[in-house]
Amino acid sequence: MQREKRTQREDAERLATLNEGVTYASTLRVEISDEAERRGIRARGDDKARLPGGAADALGAGRSGRAHFRVEASNGRTCHVGVLDYGGVSTGMIGIPRPMLRSLGLRETDVGAEVRVTYAALPSATRMTLKPKTNEFARACEAEENVRDILERTMMGRSAATVGDEIEVTVRDATYDLRVVRVEPDDGHGAVSLLETDVEVDLEPSDEYDEFVSRERRRKEEFERAKEALAEREREKETEKLRAAERRRALLESIVEEPPSGSSVVTLRLNLPNGAVKTRRFDRSRGCFVRDVFDYARSVDDDLMDARFILTTRQGDVVLRDGENVDAADAARLHAQTFFVRRDE
Repeated sequence: MQREKRTQREDAERLATLNEGVTYASTLRVEISDEAERRGIRARGDDKARLPGGAADALGAGRSGRAHFRVEASNGRTCHVGVLDYGGVSTGMIGIPRPMLRSLGLRETDVGAEVRVTYAALPSATRMTLKPKTNEFARACEAEENVRDILERTMMGRSAATVGDEIEVTVRDATYDLRVVRVEPDDGHGAVSLLETDVEVDLEPSDEYDEFVSRERRRKEEFERAKEALAEREREKETEKLRAAERRRALLESIVEEPPSGSSVVTLRLNLPNGAVKTRRFDRSRGCFVRDVFDYARSVDDDLMDARFILTTRQGDVVLRDGENVDAADAARLHAQTFFVRRDE
């Protein structure tokens, strides 16, 4: 652990020394460079860029051989490149290998696009993590004894790695797309140097697998939300049933007892919505006579508990409405008859 901390400290001091007094930043236009491939450069050739001579003048001869440059496209994508040569392109141009165009999100038709090029002193990589786009890569590697060897050999083609870089890995003559998702150490810029360092390469599950897991998680969350919503509706129904039962209990307690026969008593027959027919005596002399009738109707038919309704004779010549006042003279003319429940429109 102490040796590791000492190494990291020495690396940071080396970077500080490299950066001291060294600056280069310029807006250049892109051209495609296959020069490294044409020269047969295999090691670290995938990201070897050609820069104008002014970049070498800014860095000085002592640094130009191992220099890295940060390249930022107008779309916000970045990558880091090594140097193939200085002065191999015209002033104001940068020659970028095709693999690095992909990392910048550029196409071959984007030749001439402007990019911001800045000198960057990168920490030496110790570990990096790659992520395949599809599950096909994992299936292709099932027969391979050591997938890390394949990945590490692939990274030998580069001098630097940046989070977001897109990398092609070949397994048994088939090519698969992977993406750099993590580098160590990370100095805040998400980029490391791969020169003269041993790098351990890890592999994460593919984007396709992550999407499958995400879909399953969303499906499970939606199921849980639907189940909770159903449970909430059931709880609301149960609560409403309890409230209805309480209202019914209070209603039953408030209903006056059926009076005995007498001159002010009328017997009414009620045809209820639930199909029941109820006959009961009511005292017409009570000021709340109509309310007594309605309260009784509600007490014997659950559908009427919270409904607005009227009681009317078959011919419609007598209509009673909930809450209306019927004076003693009108109430005295009511006689034994049948009332039907109708919705109060």
